[in-house]
Amino acid sequence: MAKKMNIPVAGGDRDAKVRATGLALGTAADIEKLKENFAGIKAAIQGDLKYAVASDNEIKNFLDSASGSKFDAMVSVLERYGGCMKQCDDIMAQVDEETQEGFFNEVSQFALIIERNYNALVNYFAGLSVDEKLSFLGIEKKTAKVDEVKVFMQRINQMEQLSDKQKNILIGDLNHLLTTFGLSYDQAKEKSMGSAFGSAVLMVVIMYLFVKLVTWILPNWLGVILWGGYIYMIFKKYGQLMSVAKTRGESGGLKLFLAAVSLSGDD
Repeated sequence: MAKKMNIPVAGGDRDAKVRATGLALGTAADIEKLKENFAGIKAAIQGDLKYAVASDNEIKNFLDSASGSKFDAMVSVLERYGGCMKQCDDIMAQVDEETQEGFFNEVSQFALIIERNYNALVNYFAGLSVDEKLSFLGIEKKTAKVDEVKVFMQRINQMEQLSDKQKNILIGDLNHLLTTFGLSYDQAKEKSMGSAFGSAVLMVVIMYLFVKLVTWILPNWLGVILWGGYIYMIFKKYGQLMSVAKTRGESGGLKLFLAAVSLSGDD
């Protein structure tokens, strides 16, 4: 996403520049102060200026190493980039390009370096597959609830760091995820009670036989972990199906729980 740099037009009326910026231009004290500010900008962000020449794998490794959410880590870097680009714009708006051409160009070129790094991160994120984006956002598609996904959609829509096109692509991916939730819900509701019960019993039997096989070969305590994980998935899946029911103003019912027991709609 290309930034809009408020670069003054070369040449022109000096008084017009003063009127446009509300600032006096070109005094020695002003320029020295701006140079100090610019040095501070460079020092603050210099360590981040590497993504423009980094491979996708290097960007991935950086984000994977971040503590907490990878999405939050990326947004934090983008916000620093955006803030520094704005500061560079502000400096250029206060510099008389005619008398300070060297300094003006130095700031302009540094802003372009920041922009290339900015675009490298955004393009990396935009190029992820749907499943990779969901993992990036911390969304587990098998168990996430409708409200959880909508919170991310709202947050993405409010992000100044992404263009409208990029927002629409990502929000479209999340809308597709909500559609799959709805399909799982519809399949569960359309089943007869007998069919839903049979699927649930079959899943429990399969799980029982699997645990028996595992504990016959490996320590018994693994069986407790497997059953615990299965029960956890049941309630997470039931919560997802119930979140769809809530958005439609419908009640859950026993069939939704049986669908959760059979992990209906899971890949």
